[in-house]
Amino acid sequence: MIGSSRVAAMLGIAALVSAGHWPGNQSAKAADTQVQYAVSPSALAANDATFINLAAISGVEDVSFAQLAQTNSSNPAVDRFAAEMVRDHTLASQQLLKLADTKAMATPNLMDATHQALYQQLGSSKGSGFDGPYIDTQIKDQVAAVQLFEAEAQTGTDPDVRGFAQHYLPMMQQHLEMAQALKGAE
Repeated sequence: MIGSSRVAAMLGIAALVSAGHWPGNQSAKAADTQVQYAVSPSALAANDATFINLAAISGVEDVSFAQLAQTNSSNPAVDRFAAEMVRDHTLASQQLLKLADTKAMATPNLMDATHQALYQQLGSSKGSGFDGPYIDTQIKDQVAAVQLFEAEAQTGTDPDVRGFAQHYLPMMQQHLEMAQALKGAE
């Protein structure tokens, strides 16, 4: 998921896009990977479009890291957490894609460069050598997700996008609590 500095960067990109200083619907090169940052041609406000983009990236990251945890963890509690993350974020991502389609938006479908590098790093770890760094990453990412969803739930301008954030915010909060409990059980 995303850190607060990444949220600020994405808000800056959204401002550039809405001001016409960033090429809409074109790829932004991030480490050898193309990530689509699109702003709706409709009247969707930049903050709502940015939320959709960040939530999409976050969902891809959550599912990817959780699938890695299902393979590399030796802790049954981490495995249960990862399975719930895959299930919940797959469903949320499907709903987000439907929402984005109704707003005539394309969504990113890849991790950012920072998370790609972390994924590669964690991919070579197994067992307890994997679990600690994975849990730490999940706590940071879930804090960022809760902040992102809270902000949209409170200040989003599009009622559908704001409603999506309000609907999934409790799930994000639950995932943060679960990750914190895993950390406490180490």
